[in-house]
Amino acid sequence: MSETSENDLYFQEFSRYFHYILTNNGFKKVDEPSQADFRIMLSYGVSDGRTGIYSHSWPIYETIGGYSYTITETSTDANGKQVTIKKKIHVPAQTYRVGTELETRSYTVYSHAAKLIAYNASETTETTSQSIPIWSISLQNINESNDLRTTIPYLAAAASDYIGKNSGRQLSLKIDMDSSIVKELKNLMPATGSPE
Repeated sequence: MSETSENDLYFQEFSRYFHYILTNNGFKKVDEPSQADFRIMLSYGVSDGRTGIYSHSWPIYETIGGYSYTITETSTDANGKQVTIKKKIHVPAQTYRVGTELETRSYTVYSHAAKLIAYNASETTETTSQSIPIWSISLQNINESNDLRTTIPYLAAAASDYIGKNSGRQLSLKIDMDSSIVKELKNLMPATGSPE
């Protein structure tokens, strides 16, 4: 993840989501750095694709039988008279495995990441590399799209309950596509003027 300009259209779009999340957690953006208690840095990025092969196999079965047929037998009784007898023969159904179907497909996945790091504004240096973070949130999602714009709202939504908190461990979160926080974040974007 590399640094980017605040004038970059993607940064303006992505930072809008995190400003919203931070505001919901009691943070307020100030006009002058001297007014700030914290300096919060946002970085984001998407990896090069990683390609793999997916294989799935399942058995093929065939059912034989499960029907009836009639036969006719002719015999002579004790009086020498010919007697015709019809018999119904039932062939029970039996299932046999006759083969295996194999499906193989290739796939490419991308790792989407975003990170928020908060520093004490009074102790932050020019490069922040020597500053000590107060808290940080690292977010990651892996899917088959290389479009970071489709994922950033979900990364921001995942961060919403953990701003300034210590989760104590790495967490795996599931964010529903129709969750209220995702809808709120997506509604932040204007219908026009966003990067194409």
